[in-house]
Amino acid sequence: MLSDVHERDRKLSQMAYYDNVTGLTNRDYFMERLDQAASNALRYGSHFCLMFIDLDNFKIVNDTLGHQVGDELLREVARQLTEVSRNSDVRCRIGGDEFAVILENIQDLEGTGVLAQKIIDNLSWPINLHGLEITI
Repeated sequence: MLSDVHERDRKLSQMAYYDNVTGLTNRDYFMERLDQAASNALRYGSHFCLMFIDLDNFKIVNDTLGHQVGDELLREVARQLTEVSRNSDVRCRIGGDEFAVILENIQDLEGTGVLAQKIIDNLSWPINLHGLEITI
């Protein structure tokens, strides 16, 4: 019975804090972690970085190719954000085509610029879905 309770709690946490399309954390989790990052930066005199990513032309993809292709595109963006960022970074889908990355304990601002450029570079290439090249 205890394992059933743990499984139920895990499922509730998954529903509360994770986006069901991309598997990334969602807006609620983002808001909690952003508050925590800001509090930690003030308390310890450290730095954090917040990156917002908004996909251009996503509505066109959804409207012309359908929501299934749009969801696949969102999953690919999530995969690429995960691939280029550190394990300790918080990657969130905060809305339809909006993502955020929170980087905590920043020692070197140059590194955040490098990550931002990697994200831009990775998402600037056409993404091949169902034999179609989609540029966002």
